[in-house]
Amino acid sequence: MKTPRLTTRMALMALLLGLMLGGAWQGAARGNPWSHQPVRMNVNDAPLWVMVWPRGSRVFPATGAWRSVPEWLRETGAVAAINGGFFNHSDGEPVSYVRQDGRLVDDPKGNRALMTNPELRSALPLILNARAAWFVGSEGWGIAPWGTISPDVQDALQAGPVLLPEPSLEKEAFRLRRRDGTWRDGIQSARRARRSAIGLRADGSMVWVVAGGPGLDIRQLAHAMKQLSCVQAMALDGGSSSTLAWRGPDERIHWGPDDTKATARVRSVLLVFLPGVR
Repeated sequence: MKTPRLTTRMALMALLLGLMLGGAWQGAARGNPWSHQPVRMNVNDAPLWVMVWPRGSRVFPATGAWRSVPEWLRETGAVAAINGGFFNHSDGEPVSYVRQDGRLVDDPKGNRALMTNPELRSALPLILNARAAWFVGSEGWGIAPWGTISPDVQDALQAGPVLLPEPSLEKEAFRLRRRDGTWRDGIQSARRARRSAIGLRADGSMVWVVAGGPGLDIRQLAHAMKQLSCVQAMALDGGSSSTLAWRGPDERIHWGPDDTKATARVRSVLLVFLPGVR
């Protein structure tokens, strides 16, 4: 397999992100919501927007309303937001679990289109239990299969697939072999596309990444997360859903990949709040 090509700028930025983080978050903690901004870099000729959140940052899942990521940010008063789990684009019904404040607020078992799809019937145990989820545990943030997360966890959001340590496509039923021997690839994993991801570093911090057009394939995205010093990582919903939004120093809400265009509505997001907000 050909190694994804990284630009010199990305390698330098990966080193600088940690240095930039401390002062930026200290400003946010003092009540300036615009002091933490994304870093933009390039990998394989695709633009990436990257934000890093230190351990202990106030990150929460949100779901229910079907709206764009910038609208989620505007209506909640958060500092930043990234799109979350999978859903039916026809009616907004969830394909991924979300747990919020100890309550299961999104349950894909109630999605009739998913549960009655004959092509997915044999894969439902993997879709429901094996797909990766981000969660807040007693030791900080984690990434694990949904079925292994303790019921005591208060906040969790499922998406996938796992990117690091290695991409996990078949184990999470993102790639399925049909009876005729062909493959069903629901996320077009081998093709370049807009994609979102979250990663965890050894120091307990979390990395958010959104890749704009022409996008990255799943293995390129995994390699980019590794270059950003992540030891665990998972993808979020991709394609038109992939959006990162933040409050800029001009007090406007900005977003990537392209804040000159309207963004797709999504079912769920992750939000970052300032101390004392929410």
